[in-house]
Amino acid sequence: MPGVGNVKFEVNSSTGHEEMIQVNYLSTMFLAILLLPVLKQRAPPNVPGRLFVSSGLALLAKIPERNQAILTSLGEGDKFDPMTNYSVSKHLSHMFIYQLQDWVSAEDVVVNLVDPGYVKGTNLQRQVTGIGAAILWLLGATTARKVEHGASTYLDATISKGKESHGCYLADWRVRPFAPLLYTPHGKQLIEQVWRETLDEFDFVSARDILNSMKSKE
Repeated sequence: MPGVGNVKFEVNSSTGHEEMIQVNYLSTMFLAILLLPVLKQRAPPNVPGRLFVSSGLALLAKIPERNQAILTSLGEGDKFDPMTNYSVSKHLSHMFIYQLQDWVSAEDVVVNLVDPGYVKGTNLQRQVTGIGAAILWLLGATTARKVEHGASTYLDATISKGKESHGCYLADWRVRPFAPLLYTPHGKQLIEQVWRETLDEFDFVSARDILNSMKSKE
C-alpha cells in the first residue's frame, strides 16, 4: 500500500481530495477493487488469490463529526490536522475492508489488512523537520522495526494465515480486533457512509458492478 505522511495541507490536483486521503485510502481501495477479478481469475486451482492492504495508526483515529460527506470534510484546509488525516486515512481502510469481506469469498481472494508496524528507513516522514524530525529519528532508532522485520508480517499473512484470516486485521503476526468504533451502532452507520461515498468516487469504472461480480453466491 502506498503511504504519504504530509505535514502541510495539499490537494490532489486530479481529484480535489486532500493528498493523504487520496493516496493512503482512495487510490489504494481503487486499485484493490480493480485487482479483485484479476486475482480471482489467475489464482491456481483451489488456491485463493491474496490481497493485502497495510494499515498503521488506524486504531488511533477518530472520524471528525461534521455535517457533510466524510471524504469532503477531510479536504477542508482550514480544519486540516496532519496526524488526524493520516490516521483517518488508515482508519477508512479498516471500514472499507470490514465491508468488503462480505462481497468477496475467501475461496476466491483472501483480503487482509496487514500492519507492518513502525518501520524505519521508509522516508514516510520526509516532510517533517526540526524538533519533530529529531523526535521521529529517536523513536525510529529505539523502537522502529527494520524493513525486513516489517516485511515479515506480509510473509506471515501469505504463508501462515489462511482463509480463516479473510477480512481480518493482522498486526504483530496475529489477528487483532478492528478499531472499537467499528463494532458500535454508530460505527456501522459510518461504515455504510464511507462505503457509499467511496463507491460513488469509483463510479467511472463501474466499481459496484465489479463487486457484484465478486459477491459470493449462496
